Amino acid sequence: MKRVMKHMGYRRVWKALADLGYHLTQGIVRRIMRQMGLKTKIYHKQTARYSSYHGTVGKIPPNILKQKFTETKPYHVLYTDITEYKLPTGQKVYILPVVDEASLEILACQVNYSPNPPLVLDMY
Repeated sequence: MKRVMKHMGYRRVWKALADLGYHLTQGIVRRIMRQMGLKTKIYHKQTARYSSYHGTVGKIPPNILKQKFTETKPYHVLYTDITEYKLPTGQKVYILPVVDEASLEILACQVNYSPNPPLVLDMY
C-alpha cells in the first residue's frame, strides 16, 4: 500500500532533510521516496490528468412535441444545426449541415464566417 503525502514533494523533503543536516542530492531523495512508495497527492503527474467531463450539465427539457429520433425511412426526418469552429488563424467559421436521420448522411452543407439569417435561409 502506497503512502500519500498531500503537500510534501521531493523538493520540500530534500529541504527538510538539509535543514536537519542530511545533505543529499535531489535525485537520491526522489529515488528513496519512490522506493518507499511516497508521492505527493496534488502535484503528481498521474493525478493531474485533464478531463473535460462534467456529468450531465443543465436540465433536459421535456419532449412536448413527442419527437422520435429513431427514424428508419430515408429522407423522412432531416435536421440541421449551426456549429462554430475556430480556425488556426483565430477566425471563426460557422457550418450548417443538413443530416438525414435514417442514414446519418450529410445531404447539404453551408459555410459562412458569421451565423446570420441568410446562412440559414439559403439552405431552403
